[in-house]
Amino acid sequence: MVPEPRRRVWFLNRYAAPDISATSVLLSDLARALSRPFDVKVIAGNAAYRGIGMDANDSTAEAFEIKRVPVPPDVGRLGQYRAYLRGARRVLASQLEPDDVVVALTDPPMLGAWVAPVVRARSAQLVQWWQDVFPDIASAHYLPPGLGRVANKPVHIWLRQRLRGAQHVVLSPQMQVRVRDMLGDAPARVIENWVPSEREDASVVDATALRTELGLSGRIVLMYSGNLGRVHDTSALIAIARAVSDSQSVSLLVQGGGAGMDKLKAVVSAERLQNVQMRDYVPAGDLPKWLRLADVHVVSLRTCMRGLSYPSKVYPILQAGRPILSIGDVDGEVAHRVRQHRLGWVSGSPKDAVAALDTGQWSREELDAAGQRSRVLFEKLDLYASAVSAWTDCIATARQGETCSN
Repeated sequence: MVPEPRRRVWFLNRYAAPDISATSVLLSDLARALSRPFDVKVIAGNAAYRGIGMDANDSTAEAFEIKRVPVPPDVGRLGQYRAYLRGARRVLASQLEPDDVVVALTDPPMLGAWVAPVVRARSAQLVQWWQDVFPDIASAHYLPPGLGRVANKPVHIWLRQRLRGAQHVVLSPQMQVRVRDMLGDAPARVIENWVPSEREDASVVDATALRTELGLSGRIVLMYSGNLGRVHDTSALIAIARAVSDSQSVSLLVQGGGAGMDKLKAVVSAERLQNVQMRDYVPAGDLPKWLRLADVHVVSLRTCMRGLSYPSKVYPILQAGRPILSIGDVDGEVAHRVRQHRLGWVSGSPKDAVAALDTGQWSREELDAAGQRSRVLFEKLDLYASAVSAWTDCIATARQGETCSN
């Protein structure tokens, strides 16, 4: 008896393994797991997140197939978006088959809407995986709320038309509400992101030598790790940097990149702030040690971005067993989780938060206890296994034309 062929699943994203971008790491991790029950194919570009080109013919030892489309590295972001979309649509138009499932991420923004006509024409099923909610993120950053709603309305109408019949996966309950409101109660399932399954467990790493190497022995280390982009509260990080400059016991360690990081670096340099160390992204293999190094991790999201993005940096912090200082949106989902599970502190004032650490109002015993609760929550959530199970179910139900929601 000939076994039934595995059903095909296509993932679409501008980046895929071995690229180091966050969406690439998550997509590739999930694709490896899903390659057991499904025949997984990924359409990605051949340009790297940090500007290092990749050979389109480069073969990777992956359990899934990567089809790379040409994306010139020197045409700017919009030029790369256009090039990727042309290439992705071309591959889908020539190779997509009925009953295939296409999972589109949001790089380029609104990717699912751009490829939806091709997917529909080939009688395949579409799942939009929302990592960020566009166009609302752009309007929240550039426009006042009232004007943003007016500007978004025609795009929302276009999205409803393009994404009719599609399924949706979001990162959090507040994002679920935003997407349903935008698309007219479209089915949307919450599946949280996770820590990459192959990454070393940060909770068992000894960071003592690194702390000494960085000259941080005996000090309380506040850390901001990862992207500091337009959705994050850069002004809060600047306020923390200024507050620690006069501190006798607290230092700020920042590693990562993004538009906000350049602004933070400029302030630190211009004002000659003390007790602040700025680093570029550290290699993925070194990240667990850096995460474990910190006494408290700063997580910051602007209030206007509530429900439009969710800072996935929360998950590796929980894995590392470290407390969280939530700054920015004090009523958002991160702040709620920190309060509910007593994972650290929520503060509307960066200066007061640094003062609380500096004067011992948040004692070493409290820091350790909050860190232990972070680790307990991480183990309870079991996010990677939960995500693989949920995605397997979602793809199976989407292929059958059923609703993928919770």
